[in-house]
Amino acid sequence: LNMFLFVWFLYGFSISRYSLQLDCREKIKKEIKKYDERVYVLRFSLGKNGDSSFYSILKREFSYTKSTYKNGYKLTISPVKKDPKSKVIYHKTLNYLENILELERIKELGFNESLFFNIYNEITECITSNIYLVKDNKIYTPLVTCGLLEGTMRKVIFEKCREYNLPIFQKKLFLKDILECDEIFLTNSLMGILKVSSFNERKLQSYFIDKLKLKFNL
Repeated sequence: LNMFLFVWFLYGFSISRYSLQLDCREKIKKEIKKYDERVYVLRFSLGKNGDSSFYSILKREFSYTKSTYKNGYKLTISPVKKDPKSKVIYHKTLNYLENILELERIKELGFNESLFFNIYNEITECITSNIYLVKDNKIYTPLVTCGLLEGTMRKVIFEKCREYNLPIFQKKLFLKDILECDEIFLTNSLMGILKVSSFNERKLQSYFIDKLKLKFNL
């Protein structure tokens, strides 16, 4: 099966019993066998309540199509400001309410993604992805301490840049950096690398990004 399997663990929980590990593996295998040849995302959530462990398995279709990658995403700015002092920001949780509401808002306006700034007007992250700016063939991305979740694909991008000796920098970024950059791309573990085709009314190119996707095979 052409199946994408992604696992999210609730923060602070761990599997301590081999029997539970084995049971989880068997449940996932049985779940995968139910599906057809289309691409799906399977989310496995694990929890713990005292000595008892529990888990849930949720499935949805893979939403990124050839058209998505060809057209890119239309990006705008969120009015919601992040507080980098909040400890919740830095952990993967199941509390998506704020992001869901923001996604509904921007879709009505014709956008695909929304960029969050923090209370100091520094760029942080988007609703479902990490953001990268390209300027003079150099890649820039916000510091984690600005208030963002360091996604697994973000780590892959840094590893790939080191492997291919490509310059990538973490720094505090502001609105002017977006307005002055050459290109913008987004990443998460599902989409891989996805170009931003426009930021509000500004159209963007993707010459560097197209070459980067081929080089990284992402």
